[in-house]
Amino acid sequence: ERRASTMEAARDAAMAQRDAATERIENEAEESRKELDAARAAAAKAHREAQKLTVALDESRRAAADALTRVESLTERLETAEADYAYAERLTEEAVKELETERARFELEGEKRARREKEFMREAEQTASRRWEAQTQDEVEDLRAQVTSLRAGKERA
Repeated sequence: ERRASTMEAARDAAMAQRDAATERIENEAEESRKELDAARAAAAKAHREAQKLTVALDESRRAAADALTRVESLTERLETAEADYAYAERLTEEAVKELETERARFELEGEKRARREKEFMREAEQTASRRWEAQTQDEVEDLRAQVTSLRAGKERA
């Protein structure tokens, strides 16, 4: 009987240890499940944030491409304006040469007529030159400012 009682006590102790170990394992499993759920939630949140960043990156790339296209367009316009300005300068120089030739011819016809024509030609030359220079210089400066602004915006992007 004593032996049976000892065996029963050993069995009860083993069962108590098993129950304690089972409870500990179940608690650890529950903690692991909670940690896994938290990790899954964090991974899902990180995935959503990554998607948002990808969308923002794509939008930034499109904006940069649009800005580059605009810069290229403005650069072309600037080159055209500069070419127009150079052409206007050449026309002005040619006009000046022609006016000087005309003035020399009129000077031969008489001093009085020469003074009158000289004044007329000088005013016409100055007016034409100022007008062309003002028009083309303003255009060139505006286009340069736009190109500089777009280039600065592109560099920031």
